Amino acid sequence: MSLSQILETMRSRRKTMTVYASEPIADLDLAFEARNVSLRYEPLPEGDQEGFIVVSDDGGYIGSVGLGAVAELVSPESSRGLSTQHRNSAFQCLLELLDDTVFRSLSKRQLLATSREIEDRAWRVGRGELHTGFQNLSAMKEQAPVYEKLGRRGDLSVHVYGLPDWMPDSMTDVWFYPVQSTEIGRYWFVVYDGGGDDLNACALLAEETAPGEFEGFWTYDPTVVADIKLHVSQRYGPAKSP
Repeated sequence: MSLSQILETMRSRRKTMTVYASEPIADLDLAFEARNVSLRYEPLPEGDQEGFIVVSDDGGYIGSVGLGAVAELVSPESSRGLSTQHRNSAFQCLLELLDDTVFRSLSKRQLLATSREIEDRAWRVGRGELHTGFQNLSAMKEQAPVYEKLGRRGDLSVHVYGLPDWMPDSMTDVWFYPVQSTEIGRYWFVVYDGGGDDLNACALLAEETAPGEFEGFWTYDPTVVADIKLHVSQRYGPAKSP
């Protein structure tokens, strides 16, 4: 199954996010504008309560999280370090509530914030396979210190794909795959297989629809994670047929 087919399949999964707050949050509609997400606002009386978000689907209530969780998606941090602890457990909870939701108008900063959560999970577990494609290999220049650390982490196997506009002088324990492919040049993906534990499997997949604008999703569904990993590894990477 190609990356476009996987993305098309995920578009059928629709969720509703209801924001309870004393007043609308600036830029929240831009951060969460999506084809298959309904964003609603319910006013709360003015007071000391922070407000919260409720996520639901056709089956009803999925979960809720405080408004502080949205900060990383509205104004993502620029830091690209790795952590053995959750820097923002509320943000992580929000990602899990909104998994399998296809968002449009995702920016590179928002993709980086979500990518960091997946990279951190791979770092914490320290085993399994991490497959990453930021379209062009040159996009890895700023991420080189992060991926050098990931490559040296336990039994974690790290694979990086991209159009061949750059190659590192030296980066041990990280496999690079320079690929001349329209698909690789159009999609951003970070896939961690969970290291043998489906509960740790997660992935991000996004298509660039306009310069610097993306449509995509993140998922904790091990079947979808396996589908993305299988496609990129068999077609472009370590499992590619001769």
